Amino acid sequence: MAMDARIKEIMLMFTPEALSTQFMELYQYEYGEKKIIEIIHNVENNEKIQQYLNNILNNDLKPTAKELEILMNTVSYFMFSKEETLCLGALATFVLWRNRWMIQNNIWDVLEQEEIDNTLIEICVQLIDNCKVNKYNKLNNFFIRFERKIVLLARQEGIN
Repeated sequence: MAMDARIKEIMLMFTPEALSTQFMELYQYEYGEKKIIEIIHNVENNEKIQQYLNNILNNDLKPTAKELEILMNTVSYFMFSKEETLCLGALATFVLWRNRWMIQNNIWDVLEQEEIDNTLIEICVQLIDNCKVNKYNKLNNFFIRFERKIVLLARQEGIN
């Protein structure tokens, strides 16, 4: 089941890094810090992921949610993983790309970064939605708990 439009609107109010951090925090709570470290290590040290990042950076392209999802499914570590694990790997890959792209383009001004992040957040939201749709267990799964967390955080921050 696709993401509710209101939840999507709330997620679009985050920066890519903030949304990814919230996803990672829930993942860490449910699966542990050791698993997070393992996933990040696999993303940072995987040759296919690094080639993909280098290719899109060299061609000044943005990743798409679908490309990230497909990429994760070609990496042996993620091939038979739960959708939330695949999604976390893809989000980590996206954040790596974003940070390298900002450095490559000498974008150091925080306001300029925020403006760019406003155009990039859609990729993260789409990625999370794609992974949610592909999740086999539809009842009270990780993605539903993540959506609840985001809605609660938005309420606490006064985002309506």
